[in-house]
Formats: sequence, C-alpha cells, structure tokens
Amino acid sequence: MKKVLKLIRAGVLTGALCVGFVACNDLYDPDTGQKKGKDFYWSGNEKIWLDIDYSKMIVGFDNEQDLEAFIATTPEAVSFEMTTIALVDITDESIRQKVFAAKNVKNKLYAYTVSDNGHSIYLNGEIALWPKAGVSLEKILAKYEANIETVKELSIGVIVQLKDWRKAIATANAIHESGLVDWCAPDFYSTIIYF
Repeated sequence: MKKVLKLIRAGVLTGALCVGFVACNDLYDPDTGQKKGKDFYWSGNEKIWLDIDYSKMIVGFDNEQDLEAFIATTPEAVSFEMTTIALVDITDESIRQKVFAAKNVKNKLYAYTVSDNGHSIYLNGEIALWPKAGVSLEKILAKYEANIETVKELSIGVIVQLKDWRKAIATANAIHESGLVDWCAPDFYSTIIYF
C-alpha cells in the first residue's frame, strides 16, 4: 500500500497562512547548503520566527517512478499527495545517509517549525506573489531568471517554481521587500490546525 501524507497547501494563495522567509545568518549546513539557525517569515508585516527541524527532510524527486521506488524501500518516508515530494524522518543515521545518497533527487531541505508553537511547514520550492498595480511580472522576476523553472499566472496570484529550493526563502524575502509586490512568500505544505 502506498503511503501518502495528506497535507494542505498552506501558502499565501490558500489564505491559510501568509509567509515570506528571510535567513538570519550566513551559516550553511554542509550536507544541504541550507542556511542554519533561526529564520523568520513575514505575515502581515510581522516577523514570525522559524527553527529548522533536523529530524525531517523534504525530498523532491525527478519523477513519480523515482519517488515510488524510494517510498517502497524507505518505511520512514511518505509522499505528499499529488506531488513528487516525500517527507522523510531522518532521525536514524542510516536513513539520513540513504536520503543523501538517493539518485534522481531534484532538491532536499530540512523541514521548519514555527518557533512559538512547533507547527511544521514543508517548503516546495515555489514562491507565490501578487504584483503591485502597474508593475510588470518581468520587472519583478528579472533578477532571479537563472533560478526560475516555471511561472504560472493565476487569478489569485502568481506561482514561481524555483530550480533550487534552497533559494526560496531568500528570493521570496527579497521580492517581498522590493516594494514591487503587494505580497510575496514561499509556498509550502502543512497540516491543518483546528481551533
């Protein structure tokens, strides 16, 4: 039986949680190149602090067949519904090494937790944004062209898929702070919190 993690896409386009990330220091994880330490995201122009969760990793595969082969041999991994992304519990060192040795992996990142409540979020390498009136999408994205895989213009915003997921935090933050958009944030998956 295929293990599938049913999460919601909780980025700004769903209205569930509006975020934009910024790295707070220049220390990088030697295995992933991901920034270490505390990060924060923008929500209504407030900083919400995040911690990296080194026990979980988000792994983006080249295709569904590679994802399924990995999931079939890794009990600690579950796929995100309708994606080629897996969430892997890497608390066991052998599993961690397996993730780093996996072939046909596009990207891998540690998960994040919101500092004040421990809520997990899983970046997917996408940025969501809404240009200010009169500002062209080309002007906003020109500086980041080399790292853009696809751009989808929707009625509720623009989705930009980045080639290098590690740059989603810094890119979304830079665009958010550019003054060219009403909002910009990395998109991500998360569980639903009921109140």
